[in-house]
Amino acid sequence: MAIIKCGNCGKDASDKATTCVYCKSPLTAGAQSTSKSGTQPSRSSVPTQRKPQQSSGSTHSRGSSTASRSSKPAQRSGAANQRSRDADGLLISGNGMNSSAKTFWKGIYYSFAALYFLITIIIIITVVISMSAVSSVPGVPSSYYIGSYIIFAFVAIILIACGIVLLVLGTKVSKSISKTSICVYNNRVSGAGLGKAFFINSRIRQFQLSYDQITSVESTEKAVTVYASGAVFKCYAENGIHIQSAIIKQLSGRRG
Repeated sequence: MAIIKCGNCGKDASDKATTCVYCKSPLTAGAQSTSKSGTQPSRSSVPTQRKPQQSSGSTHSRGSSTASRSSKPAQRSGAANQRSRDADGLLISGNGMNSSAKTFWKGIYYSFAALYFLITIIIIITVVISMSAVSSVPGVPSSYYIGSYIIFAFVAIILIACGIVLLVLGTKVSKSISKTSICVYNNRVSGAGLGKAFFINSRIRQFQLSYDQITSVESTEKAVTVYASGAVFKCYAENGIHIQSAIIKQLSGRRG
């Protein structure tokens, strides 16, 4: 039931009534029509709000933002390391990863090993030929053959062992050279280097030296050798001369 206005007195009346209960005037259809349209809003005029559907694009966007957030700690860590290096004042650095010295020293060790193996083969062939010739001579005791074979076998074993040791040393030295590194900062020199007798003992030693501890520095095109308080650190780097120049510059500035 709707409420309409009486056209005569203007008071409210039911749309089902035919006369106004107040003034007894008939309620016309026009009044009813006018009152309905003026007082009762249409259902269709009320806008309906639909819940927006979540698209796959928004899901992808959230996934991308999550991946972006997860990559931020790594970026911050890298930035922190960079700031740390900048604060220390990294001047120059180098390492033996791509050093041609690896091939050089490996070639030397392998060449000597091949020489030992070649000498061993020559000795074996010589012994076999000599023993064959001696065996054709009558009256030679068997103890002579046995003694000679034992001596030559002992020499051959020693030569073969030396060759194997050289092969192992060559491989170890080559790997150790690739692990050497050196970094020159404003306040120190640090890295990983070999000892003075690295061709025998190829153990890598970490070091961190202030410029007051460094007594001298030498370099070639392939390596830098730092001397400090009786210790020697040999670091391979293709920019060895430039690294030496940077260290000498820092030493000169401190020692006047």
